[in-house]
Amino acid sequence: MAILRRLLACALAAGCTSSTGPVPKDSSKEDQAPPVPKDSSKEDQAPPVPEDIPRPAGGMYLAALHDDSLALAVMADEGVAVYGDAVVAFAPAGEGPLRSDPAWARGWPGRMSGPIGGRWPDLAFVTGFTRMTRAAVYFAAWRWDGAAWTRTPLAGASVLDEYHSAYAALPDGTPIAVRGFAFDYNLGESDMGLSWLQERGSVPRTTVDRLDGGATQWPPLPPGAVAVDLLAFADGSLVVQRGEPSLLRWSPGASEWTELPRPPDRERPDLADRDRPMVVGRDPARLYVARCTQEKVPSLDRLTDGAWQPQALPDGACVTSLTEAVGGTLWLTNDRGLHRRPPPAQETAGQWEPVPLAPIEVPEPKQRLARPEPLTPLRVVALGRDELWLLASLGEPRPSWDLQRSRRMAVLTTRPMRAPLMLQAVHVRAETGDPKE
Repeated sequence: MAILRRLLACALAAGCTSSTGPVPKDSSKEDQAPPVPKDSSKEDQAPPVPEDIPRPAGGMYLAALHDDSLALAVMADEGVAVYGDAVVAFAPAGEGPLRSDPAWARGWPGRMSGPIGGRWPDLAFVTGFTRMTRAAVYFAAWRWDGAAWTRTPLAGASVLDEYHSAYAALPDGTPIAVRGFAFDYNLGESDMGLSWLQERGSVPRTTVDRLDGGATQWPPLPPGAVAVDLLAFADGSLVVQRGEPSLLRWSPGASEWTELPRPPDRERPDLADRDRPMVVGRDPARLYVARCTQEKVPSLDRLTDGAWQPQALPDGACVTSLTEAVGGTLWLTNDRGLHRRPPPAQETAGQWEPVPLAPIEVPEPKQRLARPEPLTPLRVVALGRDELWLLASLGEPRPSWDLQRSRRMAVLTTRPMRAPLMLQAVHVRAETGDPKE
């Protein structure tokens, strides 16, 4: 199944988890073992940044550095999570620095962790690997209980569907998540085959859960492939993405999910390079889907008036991330860097603008000398109208299958930051809560 394959491939590729060039401003609890003592280092306990801190000449602040792979996620309250193997950091919604604490890594499910979501610190969840068989890969949900990440059974779940594959939030900030399920991928991913098994009760049907345990207004999804993504909108609508991609929409008051028009047929993606359809948007009637063929030919389509229309793309290979800001500005990353497209109402709409990212000076591992390192953008996230977060690898670009050396990471943002966090992985003994030596 798509989500399991992708998470496994991502984990095996170690990919899931100073100033830059100018960025144009957009106009539009059961375990009660003692916690690990807090790190008192200045880097991890930096005080709030004063409002009058000068913006770097390049326009973005360096928020964090790490000597291994990282991932970037938006929480339900629009706070930001930066996480990897035994390392996690959070930035509050709106303003404030990125912070990390070694205690927050206690009980972390490990390198093969999937998406993180919910609301930090009272209702935060992460998906983690549990086991693998010849037929399937199994995952489960972990929740932060105030002292550690603990494996948490999901209500009514079987071993097949006890994890979440994506997270989102309702308009009032309530965290929600779409439940995934393990399926024998040797049997294929046909909607017809899965639907037949689901109707017989042999395989779970996908559900969208409220993480606070509250009652839901929407029904389970109709039989079909496992969900890989979940989008929530200001009007209360939900859109669930299945493979291929197939999109289902629920509108407030509706008794069933409605299938949206399928995007134009494209060749199947190359799973080895983790290229997959990505669907984004702030309006359920105006969605964007970016894909890449096995020949590394990217495409971008927009849903308008019930039909998909092809959109122009900047030069480069596959799109690695896509996000829409409030107001309609699109941000995109590919092998050529970071790109911006103004909102449709502007005269330059449809014209992509490259956003230069100058090298940053980073100390070499185990050395005190610093040298300029080029940035390769991997993921961009737009919050509100003007706030950006960017995840980038350091050094010259290299293929995703190159596992011989760690991929050093940098996190940048337009939010003011006094100094970057130097993130360090802290592997914690499960039985004592003490850091491993």
